[in-house]
Amino acid sequence: MILVVTGIGSLIHVYSTAYMHEESDSEFARYFSYLNLFAAFMLVLVLGANFLVMFVGWEGVGLCSYLLIGFWYQKKSAADAGKKAFIVNRIGDFGFVLGVLLAVRALRHARLPGRRASGVRASAETTGLRHARR
Repeated sequence: MILVVTGIGSLIHVYSTAYMHEESDSEFARYFSYLNLFAAFMLVLVLGANFLVMFVGWEGVGLCSYLLIGFWYQKKSAADAGKKAFIVNRIGDFGFVLGVLLAVRALRHARLPGRRASGVRASAETTGLRHARR
């Protein structure tokens, strides 16, 4: 997933440089700061070793989506699209929080199954499966 996020993110950055070439320097910088922040939060989302970190990434991606969709906020259509993105993100947040609460209740912890804090898949020894076989 890291390769997918960074690979597609790189392609979007390359395309965006040509697409945004007519913008002023301040708008160009603002756009790319939003785009870089989006890529960073997307990496936080996919690399999160627990639900709390994933939720931070999820919220960051939602914020950056709102900022990028409403980038040309002077146009009414862009401002309206940004508001719609904000509302849809809140609906998605409710679903995400509900799913996390159900998963934490079922698993009895906030860690993702089969992951350690480093993000490496846990072995049978660390998950207790070795002792369960006896």
